[in-house]
Amino acid sequence: TGLEPGTYSTQVTVKATDSSGTQVQGSPQILTVTLTVYQPCSLQVAPNNVLFTATLLQPNPAGQNIAVKETGNCAYPVSWTASVDANSRSWLSVSNVSGTGNSTIVVYASSKGMLIGQHSGQITFSATDNRGVVLQNSPQAVQVTLTVIG
Repeated sequence: TGLEPGTYSTQVTVKATDSSGTQVQGSPQILTVTLTVYQPCSLQVAPNNVLFTATLLQPNPAGQNIAVKETGNCAYPVSWTASVDANSRSWLSVSNVSGTGNSTIVVYASSKGMLIGQHSGQITFSATDNRGVVLQNSPQAVQVTLTVIG
């Protein structure tokens, strides 16, 4: 507990004596013990901010990519989900709401029917490994801003 990822090694000396207290032949024995601590399985989402600009005449700016990755010692496959907050679903969408492994999704925004100004939304990513264990850094939020200009 509390060890940073890496390899740790030590030696253990085992001494044996008989009932009279005399050291047994072949004693002591020296054993090498090695412990490897792996990096925990972690969710990585990038970028964590996405900015869109749209005009009233061109309400659909180009989609933007978000990379979803897992790093560390994971129990594969890793499954992830993406959800758009309820207040933004009218203008914000994603190409995939779930997947496995390293993926790229596309985020879309539409200013159709929206007022001029700045609108904020959020996409939340969650991930679990094949045992159902939640990954470190999960859930993770991506902030999305849509600026509508005249």
